[in-house]
Amino acid sequence: MALGRDALEDAATARKVLAGDGDAFRALVDRYQSRVYHCVRRVVRDPEEAEDVAQEAFVRAFTRLGDYNERWTFATWLLTIATRMALNTVRARHGRPAESLEDLPPGAEPFDAGANPLEGAARNEWLDRLRKEIEGLGARMRLIFTMRHEDDLSIREIARATDSSESAIKVTLHRARKILKERLKEFSDYA
Repeated sequence: MALGRDALEDAATARKVLAGDGDAFRALVDRYQSRVYHCVRRVVRDPEEAEDVAQEAFVRAFTRLGDYNERWTFATWLLTIATRMALNTVRARHGRPAESLEDLPPGAEPFDAGANPLEGAARNEWLDRLRKEIEGLGARMRLIFTMRHEDDLSIREIARATDSSESAIKVTLHRARKILKERLKEFSDYA
């Protein structure tokens, strides 16, 4: 797999850290802190707990940087650590109920009604309902669905991050889409 410019830059930064430049890790934290936090937040649900887990994920990444394999992007490696730590945190809670789903990511803002306010209102109603239905998915299904459709991770990256097979991820995504399609069939014009 050919790595993009950002991935090559991340790998070079990781090599600097391994060579003794501990301050270079700050560049990686700055680049990924928001993505890691949002990834963790979707799993653990509590904002303060998500901050703690995200911080712990960076500490673990720093201490295990020698295990990083440059054939994977640093982002995938880091999000794998963060996802596993978040899942372990939820497991340790013994099934404490999750809180509400955070807002949709940037770029998924409600439809601009423009000249047709009724269509815009219906579209906004659909987005609100979609958020609620995503919230209603099981924790694992919700995680995989949001990793694919919000974080835009590949099937391979999701499988690696969740320690699952690619076929299991595909099946889970298919089931999630089928459930959402059924639950949102009254909004078929907007899906």
